[in-house]
Amino acid sequence: LIRAGVNYLRSTIEAARRLSEKKLRIVNPADGIAVAKDKWLTHHAWAHEGLPQVPTLKINSPEELRLASGFLPTPWVIKALYGSQGKGVHLALTLAEALRHSKAYMDRGFSVLLQPKLNVKRDLRILVVAGKVVAAVRRHPAKGEFRSNWHRGGRLELIQASAREKRLAI
Repeated sequence: LIRAGVNYLRSTIEAARRLSEKKLRIVNPADGIAVAKDKWLTHHAWAHEGLPQVPTLKINSPEELRLASGFLPTPWVIKALYGSQGKGVHLALTLAEALRHSKAYMDRGFSVLLQPKLNVKRDLRILVVAGKVVAAVRRHPAKGEFRSNWHRGGRLELIQASAREKRLAI
């Protein structure tokens, strides 16, 4: 099982490829790591599998953000393509806020994702190992926070996934 943060993404994917070439059994292959770490690729992979998706636009420049802002209702969630623990995820109520949150990424040549903020109070994470659901957790945001990440003060609730949720996860 290979696990590494976004700072080591290229070397992690390369390590997985090398181990696979040597015919070593690895749980998370290189292509899976690449998709899982990139929110845009993950969005498309899930859509390809028929999973419901939040409308999402990939934004490469301030000009694109200005144009795209007319296609999705506010408030918006701005997401870095790579990241975890709620880092790089920002709420923007106006175009000016969206531009401000996106600037640091775009100045370094990175794209961001633009999504409408959903009116939900929790989300669900399901862990699948070898094609079987082994755990499910519902995440609730901390008071005053829109992100439900545990690292942002969110509360975790261990649950039993429904049959439908299990089918979607697998």
